Amino acid sequence: MTILDTGKAYPQNAVLSIPLPKDPDQRVLATIQGIAGMTDEARHMPYVAQVAQLLEATRDLVPAPPGIPANLFALFRLIKRRFTFTRDPPGHELVRFADYWADQVLHTSGRLEADCDDLAAFAVAIVKVMGYRPVLIVVGTAAKGPFQHIFYGAIVAGQLIPFDPQETREPGIEPPSARRHEMRL
Repeated sequence: MTILDTGKAYPQNAVLSIPLPKDPDQRVLATIQGIAGMTDEARHMPYVAQVAQLLEATRDLVPAPPGIPANLFALFRLIKRRFTFTRDPPGHELVRFADYWADQVLHTSGRLEADCDDLAAFAVAIVKVMGYRPVLIVVGTAAKGPFQHIFYGAIVAGQLIPFDPQETREPGIEPPSARRHEMRL
């Protein structure tokens, strides 16, 4: 894995470039391991902390569904409202650091473009700073096919609550899948 400096003054604003093994499952596992490594540093990311504080302050503006903590629902809504799905360039797996996305959320307006691993990296860092145990979940639609999608979750009162803001499902509902792997951070 290579960290590419994006020119900002703080080191967390970087892009993790992940080498792509030939095996598609190994690609996905390398991606979630890279995100896990970035998440370890979440408490040192100033913009991530600011977004977490903002979500905490605004948590009661929109009622959360039953069983979903208001601050986690606020994060889910933020991602749904501010981000549009895009793909990485062909042949590359780029994961932008959570602090990069938090900086964009705080200092820009309009929609941001990110892929599912960017959204997962951003979300698990904030989930961690909020004090929950974050979870990365990867799924595939075919029993023997490759993993195709990644999203995040949080452990709340000992139970996993999945959040997939890229899909139309509400929090707590996973997309249908034939294969699934999770990494609790």
